[in-house]
Amino acid sequence: MKIRVKLTLQFFVVVATILILSMYFVYNRFQEITVREYYNNLKTKAHMTAEMVLHKGDLKKLEDITPAAANSSLPISDNVIIFNSKFEKVFTFNRRQSVSIPFDIVSNSKKEYAYHDSDIYYYGLPYVSGSGSKYYVVASSYFNSKELMDLRRIITLAIIISLVVVGLSGFFYTRHALSPISSIVNQMDKLNMDKMDTKLKSTNGKDEIEHLIKSINNLLYRIQNSVTFQKMFISNVSHELKNPITIVLSQIDVLLSQPHRSLKEYRETLISLREDVKDIADITENLLQMAKIKSEGFQLDIQEFQLDEAILECQTKLLRVHPEFSVNFEIEGQPDSFDSLTVRGNEALLKLAFSNLIDNCCKYSYDNNVNVSIKPDNDHVILKFSDRGSGIPQKELGKIFQPFYRNITTKNIKGYGIGLSLIDAVMSVHKLNLDVQSVPNIGSVFTIAFETAPQKKQLHPV
Repeated sequence: MKIRVKLTLQFFVVVATILILSMYFVYNRFQEITVREYYNNLKTKAHMTAEMVLHKGDLKKLEDITPAAANSSLPISDNVIIFNSKFEKVFTFNRRQSVSIPFDIVSNSKKEYAYHDSDIYYYGLPYVSGSGSKYYVVASSYFNSKELMDLRRIITLAIIISLVVVGLSGFFYTRHALSPISSIVNQMDKLNMDKMDTKLKSTNGKDEIEHLIKSINNLLYRIQNSVTFQKMFISNVSHELKNPITIVLSQIDVLLSQPHRSLKEYRETLISLREDVKDIADITENLLQMAKIKSEGFQLDIQEFQLDEAILECQTKLLRVHPEFSVNFEIEGQPDSFDSLTVRGNEALLKLAFSNLIDNCCKYSYDNNVNVSIKPDNDHVILKFSDRGSGIPQKELGKIFQPFYRNITTKNIKGYGIGLSLIDAVMSVHKLNLDVQSVPNIGSVFTIAFETAPQKKQLHPV
């Protein structure tokens, strides 16, 4: 069942129930008032009849004062009967009525009593004559209220018309209420799954629909980034891995085709193969780390660690692999304590980012040198990486973090365009900002600001 039909039925049932209960309450209250007034009329009739009949004295025998001319027209139920203290019938207004009273007079003789049997209503009351004799007077009449019958017809007609109106209004109301949802569904159906660059139109409201649209647009943005990354990954990774693998296979083929090579030539070829295989391993590791970070549900393991010790460890590992590089590391100022250099984050991922930054700065620096500095600043610690190289053109600063992107001016420098995109991914999951300042032919400065407030280890969903 569609939501529109379900809501219409629910709306119809709720409103119809309220309407019927309200009408029933009105009719029931009106009936109670009418019956009470009818009983009061019967009471008045009984009292007036007793006053009229007994004002001359007590009755000893059954008398009938029914007007002769009216005997044939009086309903058989309309009557006033008077009983003496022995509960003998001493007076009846309409002697033609031989039906007995349908309730016990003896047990109710000392109080006023109202009773009805079907549409015939009775009212009995005790009466004391002028001489002190006790009587019990019962007035009866057929109840046929034209007002109640008219009210029943009006209420029935009103309920039928109201239910029709409620059904139609419920249908159009739910249609109008669900029109924003229908619009969202139609827009979703028209989305281009290849481009994924379409967003749902905002209603400029502050209701739940606008919140839903923003959530869907945010989801579409995340899907778009994921699809874009996937396409870029597939289109570029094969190319980037193909070149070093082809080089490795070529060297192996050459080596196998010349079986009588000297030991020195074998060694040189193996060293070259080792470098190529290492490049493949580095590319694969960086790609796997980047894919892992960008995957949904990635959990970031946060620890506290010493920033200066992490930089020194990255420096040692890099210089072991690239002895031609030079790393100048300093701590500016005088730290108050170890806590002033303690930061929070995933130590392994941040070390990977630091290593890539140091490696990039050294590669693109004229003298293969990088200056790394740490400066405590109140509740922050500022980490800077600066090189002396050709710099990055201003128009290309927004592209350097794209996977596999490389500036044409650096084509002669060995690289694969993965390092900065991996660094950007690590910064993103840590909610850190990597500021880049670059001046052509002078160099670039990469700055990261860490908070130093210590916290306990915890898992943060990304």
